[in-house]
Order: sequence, then C-alpha cells, then structure tokens
Amino acid sequence: MIFLYYLLKDVAGKQFEIDKIWSRKKHGRPSSIRGFDISGSWGPSSLFPPAPPSCRVKMTNTRGKRRGTRYMFARPFRKHGPVPLSTYFRIYKKGDIVDIKGTGTVQKGMPHKCYHGKTGRIYNVTQHAVGIIVNKQVKGKILAKRINVRIEHIKHSKSRDSFLQRVKANEEAKRAAKETGTWVELKRQPAQPRKAHFVRTKANKPQLLEPIPYEFMA
Repeated sequence: MIFLYYLLKDVAGKQFEIDKIWSRKKHGRPSSIRGFDISGSWGPSSLFPPAPPSCRVKMTNTRGKRRGTRYMFARPFRKHGPVPLSTYFRIYKKGDIVDIKGTGTVQKGMPHKCYHGKTGRIYNVTQHAVGIIVNKQVKGKILAKRINVRIEHIKHSKSRDSFLQRVKANEEAKRAAKETGTWVELKRQPAQPRKAHFVRTKANKPQLLEPIPYEFMA
C-alpha cells in the first residue's frame, strides 16, 4: 500500500509538471521532465502517446454512389436467394409503363438510388435490359432522363389498371344505354351523403350527452 501511494504521488507530480511546462511549448522551447519528452505531439493532461493513424476516426463518404441504400436495395424478409424464374418470363414492349425497384441480389444493371421507386415508360428493349424514360427533378426543373435497367429491377406498373377498368365499364354502359335508348352518366361522382332513413329506438335507447361537471381537485 505504501509503495502504491508513492507511485501514484510520483505520477501525479509528473503530470502536474507536464501541464505546467506545456504552456511554454508554444514559444519553441523543447521540454523534457524526468524522462518524459513532451516536445512531440503529446498534449496536456496526457501521459500516453496518441493513437496510431489507423485507429483514428475518419469521416465517411457522405456523397457515395450507394450511400443510404442499406434498406433501400435490401431484399424482403424470407425473400433472399436467387431471383425467381417468373421475373424472366415477363414480356416487356415499347410503351409499357414500369416501376423501378432496385434488387440488391443482382448488381448488374442496377438503377441509381434517385430512380428507385419511380415510374417510367419503356422506349427500348434489349436482350437483358430495357431503356426507360423517367422524370427526374433537378432543382426547379423536371428532366426526362433515359436510363438502361436490367429486367430484375423493374416490374409492370399497376397505376393504369384502374383507368383501363373504368374505360371498359364505360364502354359496356354506353352499349347497354344505346340498346335500351336511354342516357347514362359516365362522369365519376363524389361520394354522396347518406339518404334519409328512420332510426329505430327499440334496441337503441336514446342517451343523454352532457359535459362532466367541474370539480376542483386540491
């Protein structure tokens, strides 16, 4: 215990002298106290040399090509492994509307992260990929960009299905109206309010709604 006391006292004394001399280092005077050289890259209040450059924290690349895509290009839960064969059986033609969705399993022909989730139209079809025209906002402008993407990263868009179904229903309604000699409204109408109806109170007794009386809680 006595030895440990004097050892700590000696270390504390050296530390105090190092801190005292360090303030004079800026004047260009090299200092050495009891075998401790503080003329190098040592700092005040430090008895140990700095960590090597390989252990220091370095700023990462915040403008990388694949930065921020950890979950964007990740496969869904229990959907890892090879790409299903149904992906290659789909038929794409010029003019088709497709959704761009990057798949991390296939590195080739992957779209940039700025196009992930966008919808475009096919203008060219090649052996393993397609050319897509997709809009990209650059500051205050919207540019029509042409990109090449492999078929593993696209799928047919369903954004036009509801419109095509409505067109088909309108054609059938017009055909039926022409046969019967009547007129039909084809415009979409907003949701109308509920029609007038009776509310029975046999199993639904009226309830009195009133505010709760105020009570002062000390």
